[in-house]
Amino acid sequence: MSCTREFMGFHWDHHQWERRVVGTRSDPTQEVNMWGQPVYGTSVLCHTEYVCSDCGATKRQEGCICDTEEGEQCPARLTFLESEHHA
Repeated sequence: MSCTREFMGFHWDHHQWERRVVGTRSDPTQEVNMWGQPVYGTSVLCHTEYVCSDCGATKRQEGCICDTEEGEQCPARLTFLESEHHA
């Protein structure tokens, strides 16, 4: 299916973009609390791209970072991990 539209000589694309995770990892982090003491934790890093749900076109890859709790609830990341598990 094409997402390209033309009307009266005008041409435009009309995509339905969805974010998709193409890679993810957990990295240890170190921050400093208000007393100057190190606090250790883990952050989740994901590499994402946008994919049109109608025609499959893709655009720009980017990265996002979040804490572990948020990363474990992210629908795009969970879909990626599930597909990796079954591969």
